[in-house]
Amino acid sequence: MNFEELLAAALKRQGFGALDAEEIADWYLGMPETPFPANFQRAVLAANGYDPSQPRNADGEWTAGGGARPREPETKPQHDRYGSTDEATLAADPQKNFKRGANALEAVMRRRGGYIDDAMFREESGWIRFDWGYPGNPHKDYEHGHGISHIAEKHPRDLNKLPGIIANGRAVKDPAEPDKTYFVTETAFAVVIPLNQTGRRILTGFEPSPDSKKLAAIKNYPPAPKLRGTKGG
Repeated sequence: MNFEELLAAALKRQGFGALDAEEIADWYLGMPETPFPANFQRAVLAANGYDPSQPRNADGEWTAGGGARPREPETKPQHDRYGSTDEATLAADPQKNFKRGANALEAVMRRRGGYIDDAMFREESGWIRFDWGYPGNPHKDYEHGHGISHIAEKHPRDLNKLPGIIANGRAVKDPAEPDKTYFVTETAFAVVIPLNQTGRRILTGFEPSPDSKKLAAIKNYPPAPKLRGTKGG
């Protein structure tokens, strides 16, 4: 978990709802264009039968019921506010991978800044980061742009297709550029490249045109092998 997620989890443990906690964390960290949270107030926990010995779920929310209960096990949650974080689950269930990606994409678009390290997962690439990036020069077809903001400006009508392409597309490799992993469907493709030594990849390209000459070539690339030890840090 990054610092923002840790802060949001701490706020939820203090009684804030999930959405309020996320907005307060964004505001506190100075995310661009994040207004002062409308619901920045502490919940009255005592009025709801709050019990300090009561355990919390994986999202940091108090569980139902009251009375003293055993301490929660010291295990890492298998999901966070974007969805499942379990690699095996995401690899086996494209719909859950899509849901995680759609939630992460919505969060980056709402913040209009920053990044989400573990936005999606594929066995052929490992964890994929969604970075707000830079939209590029609007007077030169968004030249030098990169990241989600670049895609949002250049392909605004197709941006919401991105999580589905990554979740459901065939993973292939260009033999001439083995560092790149492509996720390709019949009408579009997305590209990721290594980010750093953590094993994550970062989204670096997206083309939603079914008439693209590049798309026709990518469809003939050989399958990308599944990686080992791909867990993001």
